[in-house]
Amino acid sequence: MAQAQDDHDAALSGRRQGPLFKGTDYSSQDYWERRFAATAAMVKSAEQRTSEADGAEFDWLGSGDELMDSLMAQMVAGSMRDGLTLNIGSGSSRAGRGLRRRFEEKGWDSRQIVNLDYAPAAIALSRMSEENCFGDLKTQHVVADLLDGFSLSQEISTSVTRTNAQQVTAIFDKSTADALSTGPNLRALGTKTGMLSFVAERNGPRPAAAESWAPVEVLAYNLGRVARPGAFWAVLSYSAQRFDFLEASGGRGVKEAQRLWEVMKKWAVEAPSGRSLQDTHAPAVYHWCYILRRRCNGHDHT
Repeated sequence: MAQAQDDHDAALSGRRQGPLFKGTDYSSQDYWERRFAATAAMVKSAEQRTSEADGAEFDWLGSGDELMDSLMAQMVAGSMRDGLTLNIGSGSSRAGRGLRRRFEEKGWDSRQIVNLDYAPAAIALSRMSEENCFGDLKTQHVVADLLDGFSLSQEISTSVTRTNAQQVTAIFDKSTADALSTGPNLRALGTKTGMLSFVAERNGPRPAAAESWAPVEVLAYNLGRVARPGAFWAVLSYSAQRFDFLEASGGRGVKEAQRLWEVMKKWAVEAPSGRSLQDTHAPAVYHWCYILRRRCNGHDHT
């Protein structure tokens, strides 16, 4: 147990670097911090509301409005309004603002929205975007690593204390699972307070296949540990196979994810293309929406 914690602390004491391959590494904390720091440099002040400030925003896979509306409907139908709503991988998108606007239209407490990213520069942009749009800050803006279950759990506990919310009841994920999926597999270490910790395989001996977890399996495990049974996880992805592992055989990572989550709904949406009307022969491209539900017979939340 002590060795496992030492491994965990050593592995996660610095930034995760992402996989060792050529091209853009969308799982790397360093990549996102550099990108968002450069974006922040475009915006000269928090009061700026010009096209320059608008240009600091970027929405992966489009706005996600259809998925967000579907998540809100599920929250009402499933009586999941009294907990935290996580906007994971919030980046510089408009999703946090969209969630706040929808909450306020329904008379819900927007302080229960937690915009979460592991790049501090992204969180700075998220705060600036909310203040520029609404004139104040009500939602929470938190730096946390979704693949580090210990720190994620601590940050969620702090957010719960701030708002008296009843744990996590909804999660909005616009291509964050996609980005993390590009990273290396992780090996499971020992547990601390009942929760597994993980380290990238390159940082230690390659484990047996049963102990090798894909990044999205780790994401599902960590989110499942902080989400209340019955909670919803809404995902916009470029992949039609993003959660196929929830219905497949596999190692421990697959089995743990299957105990925690089930896919309730899946549907295709046409991707924003930017094509002109003259591009009549260009094929349509589709993205995929998922609504997952936290199983009630999985691990209890922490």
